[in-house]
Amino acid sequence: MKNIWKAFIVVTLACQPLLSQAQPMELNCWMNTGLPDKLTCGEKVWKVPSAIGAIDLRGVKAMTLDCSSANPNCLYYVDGATSVEGLPGANVVCDGVCEGLLLTDTASFFCPIPFKATDAMLRLTPRRDDGEEETTFDQPCHETVMLPFDVDLVIPADVNGPMPGGWLRVARYERFYDGRLLFAESFASHLSANTPYIVEFAYAAYGTQILFCGQNKKVETTEMVFAGEKPYCFAGMTISQKEHLGYYRYYRGREPYFVYTGDCRQMEPFRCFVVNTDLLDSECIPEDGEKVDTGSLSPASSDFDRVLEYTIFEMPTAIHAACVQTSSDRYYDLSGRPVTGGRKGRGICIVNGIKVVK
Repeated sequence: MKNIWKAFIVVTLACQPLLSQAQPMELNCWMNTGLPDKLTCGEKVWKVPSAIGAIDLRGVKAMTLDCSSANPNCLYYVDGATSVEGLPGANVVCDGVCEGLLLTDTASFFCPIPFKATDAMLRLTPRRDDGEEETTFDQPCHETVMLPFDVDLVIPADVNGPMPGGWLRVARYERFYDGRLLFAESFASHLSANTPYIVEFAYAAYGTQILFCGQNKKVETTEMVFAGEKPYCFAGMTISQKEHLGYYRYYRGREPYFVYTGDCRQMEPFRCFVVNTDLLDSECIPEDGEKVDTGSLSPASSDFDRVLEYTIFEMPTAIHAACVQTSSDRYYDLSGRPVTGGRKGRGICIVNGIKVVK
């Protein structure tokens, strides 16, 4: 009996390396839409589908991936015990750190577990509206942007040589006030994550790709980002999906503004849209391929006029964004003379010793 027990121990120890190298039967993953899922495969090489946005490979050993058809923005979470062949050269998060995060706006992005990116870059191509006139060299190009990480540097991807001064303007969304969206012009050298921006290319034509870069940046868990006041707010999108009747899309023509969309076109990631929350109802969201009569929408749509204009105002260091003032605020003009009855209209005034743009 003792000899049999010894033989069993010897066989177990001999087979332990083989058992430790066995492939897993399934992997935890997340779809591009953020839904958790399981990836199963009975073959030696696991093919990563394009619908997967992130895969948990922590602790997995003796495994080979085929990423030829994977989402280019897919995240691969590993740790020091992971032994997987076929991992891509970018977007691999090891023990909470990603040495190279390379994203493109042609695919969805979903981050289920926050991490730190040593080097991060997003390649974005401005969209062009259907039926728009042919662009010229000096025609401004506008785009809305919402980034998943803080940005330190913005450069053109396909232009060689020095760029002219003022080639890029950046305006950050402040709030919805008095029927308008207010944007404060800010420095293009720093853009905050999960924040709505309007960027204007003063010289580059449509089709020019822009690189948003940052170093040692935190990438938080992906979520629908809202900012502003009800019943209207901003929604940041990192997932490609169909637009529905609650969205107002940015039109980048010679007179850019936010325009109502109800045609269920494909929505590109890393943009931001205005949401009319009064329309976010299941009855107003069409199924794929279903045509909806926009004339039968709720009154909230007509109240919104289906178009939102915006205002961009400069905000130097000594001038702060306009706020809703209280009755105790003291108003003065730029000459220091008090304004009785409070400040009305638009312009620059001094409130409690601070220059304010209204």
